[in-house]
Amino acid sequence: ITIYLNLMNTSKYIKYFTLVLVSALFISCSQEEEEEQKPQPLSHTYQTVERFHANCDDQDPDNGCMELSYTFPAFSGGGDMPVKDTLQDAIATFIFDSTRQSLSEASFDRLARDWFSFYDSTLATLPDYNLPWEQRMRVRLIHQTPDYMSVEFAEREFTGGAHPVEIRVYRMYSIPGGERITLADILNEGAKSQLAAVAEPAFREQKKFPDDAEYDERNYFFTEGQFSLNENYALTERGLLFYYNPYEIAPYSEGATRLLLPYGQIDSLLTGSFKR
Repeated sequence: ITIYLNLMNTSKYIKYFTLVLVSALFISCSQEEEEEQKPQPLSHTYQTVERFHANCDDQDPDNGCMELSYTFPAFSGGGDMPVKDTLQDAIATFIFDSTRQSLSEASFDRLARDWFSFYDSTLATLPDYNLPWEQRMRVRLIHQTPDYMSVEFAEREFTGGAHPVEIRVYRMYSIPGGERITLADILNEGAKSQLAAVAEPAFREQKKFPDDAEYDERNYFFTEGQFSLNENYALTERGLLFYYNPYEIAPYSEGATRLLLPYGQIDSLLTGSFKR
């Protein structure tokens, strides 16, 4: 009888532990399924595509060379967030100057063929010409929050002449929708004039312009000689950045102007999730 009772108890324990094990496996499988169904966070890695003219392999200094380089983010995760497609379209438009191109190897091959054909025609026309040409384009995310991302589009191009052409364009996009974010979206209603009132002293201090100095006297050509903010801006980790490209408000010799307004100076002007 004792042996029988022990066997009965053992059987109960086995059934109990079997039930616990099956339940644990079921819960684990359910959690794994939920994790698989839950979209992964939006993330990105940078991809670089390069193309080199055939002359670049030649060590003869009398032969010109042309280099093409494109770096841009490739997105993953984020489920069906429209902002991913918006950014891919914006990058393709920036690089190929066309919304009909995709970021594919074939598209970069066509772009390279066009550039190299243009370079070859220049070399054929000018036999002694050996200046190296280049086009370098880079797109990078400079700041991202759960609600928006700030993106820098930068290009450096040299095809002869006195100096390269360099530009930087800044854009902000909402997450998840991908809509363009404007200054009106960032600022409290009616705060743009207040923002300019904060920005001008910072601009003058950066340029070491006295308060009574006229801009045209310093070779800066704001409209009607009045300081103004442009539409090339983005929120960064440190504040609101405005960027004036060469030739935009001054001669090339003055270079670009990078004007950063720290959050501590402008936080009261910002609205909603744009506050720090």
